[in-house]
Amino acid sequence: RADGARGRAGTVVDFGHAAGCAVAIHAGPQGLVAQVVGPDGIVRERLESGPTAHDAPVSATALRRALGTLVRRIDELAPGPVRAVTVSIANPVDRDGRTVELPIAPYLTGRLDVPEALSGLGVRAIVDNDVHWAALAERSLGAGRGIDDVVHVHLAEGMGAAVISGGVLVRGAHGLAAEIAYAPAGVQREGQVSALFGAMESIGVVVSGSGRTIVDVERVSAVLDRGGARAGAVVDAVRTVVLGACRLLDPAAVVLGGSWGRHPALVGGLRDALARESGLEVEVRERELDEAPLVGACRAAVSALRDSLVPTP
Repeated sequence: RADGARGRAGTVVDFGHAAGCAVAIHAGPQGLVAQVVGPDGIVRERLESGPTAHDAPVSATALRRALGTLVRRIDELAPGPVRAVTVSIANPVDRDGRTVELPIAPYLTGRLDVPEALSGLGVRAIVDNDVHWAALAERSLGAGRGIDDVVHVHLAEGMGAAVISGGVLVRGAHGLAAEIAYAPAGVQREGQVSALFGAMESIGVVVSGSGRTIVDVERVSAVLDRGGARAGAVVDAVRTVVLGACRLLDPAAVVLGGSWGRHPALVGGLRDALARESGLEVEVRERELDEAPLVGACRAAVSALRDSLVPTP
């Protein structure tokens, strides 16, 4: 880019292979996706293994095997040494990068030490939950842009959330912050308040099979399309959880994402409910980015790569 007064011809430079690259990986029900990225943020290679690579729910053993295959493919294609690796996974993750096993597992069963599974890349991977990465991406580039206090809600086959407070992602002591599937949804079930997943089950939009229990996306979308009492029950259950989070955290915005999280009936119902709540000023927004978890992981990988080349003082 020309800048300043007329002078000598500029010299255009680029990074050599010795500068290395970064790798961002996303693991979820749709399979594995990896991007090999240069220090300039440009994607050099994209590798994909569809859902046939491992059926969901995938066991920790099967995912480790799939990641090992991915490592070998990256080794063949990487332009220079891998200096940073980030991983987005559709599962809670503790502070050491190991997955946390929960009773309801839409994607992964068992515990997996993800950094150890990727040790063949020669650098310790930074691992986090996919909704966390998505929230960071949306805060930088999407619906949460510039907002320091936001709750990001993901509603799909699994249900999760992420909290950014004071500009910092809140992970919790065990990586389980904002696991809203287990949050009280205000629905009475056998004399007890049901969690959100239980509320969805009582409404009849949860299915079990092939070793996993998930929200049936087509079924819940059809319920919301038709309206009526069942649609109202879905909106009420989500509203109860989101309202509780807003009362506790006082966010400036709630960002809704996921395959049914942006349904107009749900978005409108939450906007109306929050507008009626005195003392709360919360804007409801819809997710903007495609592949937000991978975008978030990729941005972090590039930042770590640049720091490895020119450490920040």
